[in-house]
Amino acid sequence: MLVHELLDRRPVGPKQNKVRFAIFECEYCGSLNERQLSNGKRDLSCGCVRYKLTSESNTIHGDSNSSAEYHHLFGLWAGMRDRCNRKASQDYKYYGAKGVVVEPIWDDYLEFKKWSLLNGYVPHQKLQIDRRDGDLNYCPSNCRWVTPKVNQRNRDLVLLNEEKALEIRKLLANNVAVSEIAKMYGVHRDTIGDIKRNKTWKECQP
Repeated sequence: MLVHELLDRRPVGPKQNKVRFAIFECEYCGSLNERQLSNGKRDLSCGCVRYKLTSESNTIHGDSNSSAEYHHLFGLWAGMRDRCNRKASQDYKYYGAKGVVVEPIWDDYLEFKKWSLLNGYVPHQKLQIDRRDGDLNYCPSNCRWVTPKVNQRNRDLVLLNEEKALEIRKLLANNVAVSEIAKMYGVHRDTIGDIKRNKTWKECQP
C-alpha cells in the first residue's frame, strides 16, 4: 500500500516497544488505513483482496459448512482475519488498529489448515491460535496452538503493564484475595497467581 501520512511512535504488545505508525492508502479500493509502518509497506491491500480470495476458496474446501470436521478450524481462521482487517469487529482495536496483520501466506485457508495439522491442531480439542510474540503478526513462525487457559493468560499480559503489576503486588502483600484482585483488573485468577509466584512481572517489586 502507499504511505499517505506518517504518524507517531506508539507502544505495542506486552513489551511496550515503540513502533512507528502511518496512514496508508489501499491501491485497490482507495480506502485509508492506519497500521504499523513496516506492516503497511508489506501489505498488498487493506484486506479487500483477501476477502475476495476467502469467498473464492470457501467453495473449494467445504470447511465453512457447520457439519464439516474442520469447521472449528475454519472459524478460527476467519476470526483471526476479521479482527485484523474489519474495523467493525469488536476486537479490531486490539489487533488491526495496533498494526497486527495476518501475513499473506495465510490468505489461503488451505495453507493455514496444512500448517495447523502439522503443528499440533487436533479437531474437537477446542485449541486456540496464539502468537508467541505479541508485537508480531499472525504467521507460521510466530504462532502455535494452545489451550484456552494458556491463551487467556497471554491476553491478560497485554491488558497489564508495569504500573498495574506493581499495584497487584501491593494488594497481594496486603493479603487481598487472588480472586478479588482478578475481578478488579478483569483478568483470570491464574494470571494473578503467576504474579504472586513470580512467574511473570518479576521486575515489578513494591
